[in-house]
Amino acid sequence: MNRFFLIAIALLLATPLSANEAKVREAMAQVAPGVAINSVKPAAVDGFYEVLIGMQVVYISADGKYLMQGRLFDIAAGKDLSEPTVAAAKAEIINQIEDKDTIIFEPKNYTETLTVFTDIDCPYCVKFHDEMDQYMAAGIRIRYLFFPRAGLGSGSYAKALSVWCADSQQAAMTRSKAGQSVAENHCENPINDHMSLVKKLGVRGTPAVYTERGEQLGGYLPAAQVAAHLKAKQSQ
Repeated sequence: MNRFFLIAIALLLATPLSANEAKVREAMAQVAPGVAINSVKPAAVDGFYEVLIGMQVVYISADGKYLMQGRLFDIAAGKDLSEPTVAAAKAEIINQIEDKDTIIFEPKNYTETLTVFTDIDCPYCVKFHDEMDQYMAAGIRIRYLFFPRAGLGSGSYAKALSVWCADSQQAAMTRSKAGQSVAENHCENPINDHMSLVKKLGVRGTPAVYTERGEQLGGYLPAAQVAAHLKAKQSQ
């Protein structure tokens, strides 16, 4: 590699924070000491910076005096200006999940992958799974992760474990969603890791459905509505 290129990189990395960004970070440290800041960048509103903390966006004035919580909307354009930042952070997490740590329902050809946090005992998760044939027909691949909302050691957790450890995970998932029993089983599994991801992403309920772009679709939405939404996004 060209040594001048290396020098340029070193100088870039050594560049100190701008005075405004430094003030913003100092202000954030006063408000929430020890909280890790994911990113700081100028906001769409003059005089303010957008600060991403976990999956939450806040806005701090360039002089570090004022902080605003909540989403920022462009009224004329009808756009949520905070959502792209949050979605990008979620996408980074979603796209690092390996297929081997999920249960996959996959059509022969697919154009979209949805990552879905599910709970065996969640009625709307059952409705989602009942429409699996529609997702397959629409060319949508589903990756399931478990979020037994009753927590570790619960009946829902035990069902998730038995499904994961079954000889055929897909068949066991379908039986379990239909209210049929699945033989109790134990094995090495990623369910605790799934639940850690729930915290990182700020998942509050199930099913929690994410696109590869980090967009969260629902809650439960009918498969036809989800497919139409994804098709519209592809054409943009």
